[in-house]
Amino acid sequence: MIDKAMKENRRLGRRLTYEEQNAAEAAFSCQPFNPDWSGDARMVYRGIVDAMWGHSLDCEFETCQILYSRSQ
Repeated sequence: MIDKAMKENRRLGRRLTYEEQNAAEAAFSCQPFNPDWSGDARMVYRGIVDAMWGHSLDCEFETCQILYSRSQ
């Protein structure tokens, strides 16, 4: 599902929304997932974390900090 949305966004060439930008910044800086984000912002966050860590989050409230501590 994430791949399909990312391909569609690439095809459309649209810019990220403010909320999607916040989700991307949160993912890159290992800030927690925000359950209030839209579905598209959630996909941005999960897609970045998946690319950074090689797998998706186990649940919505898990952060990449938890994944990082597991890898140590």
